[in-house]
Amino acid sequence: MNDNLTPKPLKINTVVEFLQDNIPQQAWVLEIEENKVRLLALNSREINMPLGRVLPWGRVEYSAQKSKEDIFALLRLHQKRRQSLTQGINPLLLWELSHAEEKIASAEWFAELAFDKIAENWLADGVAAVGQVLLQCKTHFKFNPPVFELYSNEQVEARLAKENTEKLQASLVERGQNFFKALWEVHLRNRSLSDVLKQFTLEPEIVKVLFELLQEAVASPLKKEQNELWRKLTKSLGDGQHLPLQLAQAWGLLPSHYNFWFDRAGYDPNFEWNKNFSAELEQVKEKIDFFSKQEALFSAEQIACLQEDNTQSENSPWSKLVSIDSQSTLDIDDAFYLEENEVGFKIYFALACPALFFDVATQIENFHGNQLSLINQIFFRASSVYLPEGSFHMLPIELATDLLSLVAEQKRPALLVELCLNNNCEVLSCKPTFGLIKVAARLSFEEVETVLNQATKEQGSMPESKLVDKTLLNRFEMLHRVNNLASKLNAKRIFNGAVIIQKPETEIKITTEDGEAVTNFYFNSLRVEELEALKSSKTWAALDKVKVSVGLAVENPLAFDLVGELMILVNSALAKWAKENELPLFYRTQDVQVPDEYAGVWKEPADIARIVKGLSGAQLELSPKRHIGIGTEAYATFSSPLRRYVDLINEYQLIAKLCSLDPALSEHLSSLNLKPKLLSLEELKKISSSLVSHTDATMQLQRFRTRYLKLLALKQANEVNNEDCWQPATITDIRDYFVFVSLDTAQIIVRGKRSSFDSQIVLGQNVLVRLTRINPLANEINIAEVRLINFN
Repeated sequence: MNDNLTPKPLKINTVVEFLQDNIPQQAWVLEIEENKVRLLALNSREINMPLGRVLPWGRVEYSAQKSKEDIFALLRLHQKRRQSLTQGINPLLLWELSHAEEKIASAEWFAELAFDKIAENWLADGVAAVGQVLLQCKTHFKFNPPVFELYSNEQVEARLAKENTEKLQASLVERGQNFFKALWEVHLRNRSLSDVLKQFTLEPEIVKVLFELLQEAVASPLKKEQNELWRKLTKSLGDGQHLPLQLAQAWGLLPSHYNFWFDRAGYDPNFEWNKNFSAELEQVKEKIDFFSKQEALFSAEQIACLQEDNTQSENSPWSKLVSIDSQSTLDIDDAFYLEENEVGFKIYFALACPALFFDVATQIENFHGNQLSLINQIFFRASSVYLPEGSFHMLPIELATDLLSLVAEQKRPALLVELCLNNNCEVLSCKPTFGLIKVAARLSFEEVETVLNQATKEQGSMPESKLVDKTLLNRFEMLHRVNNLASKLNAKRIFNGAVIIQKPETEIKITTEDGEAVTNFYFNSLRVEELEALKSSKTWAALDKVKVSVGLAVENPLAFDLVGELMILVNSALAKWAKENELPLFYRTQDVQVPDEYAGVWKEPADIARIVKGLSGAQLELSPKRHIGIGTEAYATFSSPLRRYVDLINEYQLIAKLCSLDPALSEHLSSLNLKPKLLSLEELKKISSSLVSHTDATMQLQRFRTRYLKLLALKQANEVNNEDCWQPATITDIRDYFVFVSLDTAQIIVRGKRSSFDSQIVLGQNVLVRLTRINPLANEINIAEVRLINFN
């Protein structure tokens, strides 16, 4: 069979084959001119093509000129023969018999292997049949004209796996497209989901792929655009920003009002987010416990005695520390005590000290590696998140709310800072160290506000209200002194150019239809097998009919300002200390030039809008610069290390510096297996951009989720009042085509058409606006109508 199967030179009046859409087609050679050939195909079309496109097999010559009818009859004859011969050819058997010895072979060679006997006038048809079969077996053969290459075992396995994946994807696309269209009808036109699920019976493998694809697209909106499968599945549904979320909710994979910002920030809201790092967490707990037992070395009172030969510990100011927080706060970062003296003031600060117990240096050394650790996860979380539906802590909850929180009457490790100020509120000395303290009392903003308000009315005398706790009365004089100092500090900052924005705080309440509070509703990192259990939960069901309301929170301005000024004071003082001691830190900067008249406290919406236009946001930088908003030449945050990673790493740097300045202190820590290593500026630069990115992501999570809930509250209020709900607002900006107002209750800015407003409106004017077309998910809100109240 060898010589007879060798392809003959191409001549006219020859039956040949060529590839059309990767399928061999029979044709008749009409004309040959240099490197081109003109063919007559079975579909009656004449085709011009390069000679190279004619396949090297299946050539049957005829001597005489034929009529078209005869040509078509011959073409159909050879087509029929070849189709019948392909039925008996097993390409996998041919590969199995030959791949171990042959790397390449011709169709003629394989034909000899495939046919024991074949009629002489069928020889060319047999070769063509083999060629056709091998062309379609792309997992085992590659056609490289004029021969076939045989794939190795490894190549075949890889190609089979790829083929299976492609088949699954083809099935996914074909069935998934229609399924997603049906889900879109559920979302858009309230089509019954149960009807859709009856219509589409999807295999578990396909459900899993679609489920995970939607999860990925919800979490990574930019990444989904690069996903070829996603584009194919949704090409007829548009490219709406929240399409993945809407499809997932229509399918019942995610509940109503799902907080997808957690997914986008990569922030696990689960209280057990650290369960994969339980061994490391236990080590941290052991370190805290061991440190807390070293009272002889690290008690604040003992440190004070060593430094200044103080009086007995029960009279030490460190034993009189108080914390002030809201009643619901569990992660208490700070406490303080103040004394007055002939020079001015002495203030004692205790700041929670998680930095003692985490190996930040090792984390940064391995920053670009794939090491997963507890401190790495804390870094990725970047900060705690406080939302109306719950608090989500940066640190493991037992550390944030208990073992490292400055709980009253409990021994806790702390960063200790002693500040001396003169009567002009200038810092004369700043002495940081660390040790063990026991906060004497925990006070709430509400309690302190009550005391300070009564003291103000009674001109500084002791309030006599029965409503005031004895603990407060015992500390009244100290609180009164601190309040006076806070006023002086505020005035000094304004004198230094501080631009202080004070907006009313809002309170968002989320309840069920029965008025029961709904908190901690979140569903993150779902798996298909968990879905039914979650959907049957009380919380999931409650979210469908959840009620949201927004209003102004009860304010405690004296108490808030008191604590705020003290925290600014200690952060500024430590930043200055770090600058003088050449300590690398993360500084907050806002080094912009603004008019002198910007200095002051701004509370009116129109004033705030005007001032904010001239300010850029604060930056996180590695060199100390001015912070115009705060009114300081250098500012770095230390006061919230339980809640912000920036504060934690700054605290770590400070402790490491203290150890480098005091070998005895370093030795004491080393004996407890605590070895903070001072990080260089270059080492901090390694994590700088990533830290900013993660911090921004958690800030977006907080900001956008809060706005979503505010818009949802306004939307529900509109629905209850049949679109006739009027909201008080203040005009903050007037432009040629638009007017911007600040909603007094929700504290958000809304834009309306200029034509909806009176022609004589002025900035700061109070109006009533009727809102319409509120879409919380799309962040859309519109003004339908405006009523004037006055022209203040």
